[in-house]
Amino acid sequence: MKSIIAIFLVIVHWASLAHADDRCPVCHEPVVDVTTQVDDRSKPSKNIAVWNRSMCGNKFFEAGSTICLNDGYAYEAKIKRWQLWIADRDSFKHSLDRRIYGFPLPDKNQHAVYTQEFVTLGSVTHGLVFRTVNDKAYLAKIRQYSKTQSVHLYIELDKEHGEAFITASITTKTEQAASLNGP
Repeated sequence: MKSIIAIFLVIVHWASLAHADDRCPVCHEPVVDVTTQVDDRSKPSKNIAVWNRSMCGNKFFEAGSTICLNDGYAYEAKIKRWQLWIADRDSFKHSLDRRIYGFPLPDKNQHAVYTQEFVTLGSVTHGLVFRTVNDKAYLAKIRQYSKTQSVHLYIELDKEHGEAFITASITTKTEQAASLNGP
């Protein structure tokens, strides 16, 4: 009898884990296969990592990859990572780290995109990417901000076009959220 109960408990536990793979780790709503969805170009992209709207498109989210239709978080099956890339920093259901949220943007930024990527919510990388004019004063300002706020900063200069490509990121670790795992 004890063996039957033990087997039953293992099956119940296994079934609950399998069921968790079909749910978003942030809002716990069901997820659907990305390949069954279509980008509605009349609205802002639900997730730029999935639908970047460039000429080349995005081939990474293939069969086996899922997306939450409620909050846009998508699971990329090949790299086994949840991702959300959007232009509106207030649209994240799992709040952006304050240092990325408050990162100083230039007066004329060119399409800033905020990002979150994680395997589990116990360790989330928050980021920001954008292009701007190559302004030495502005670049000095964000270097100082990044240094004082412990933000990883990468600046790629395009001298030919007078632009700078900026990537800012920080990884946060949360013991409390570590139990909210992705697939």
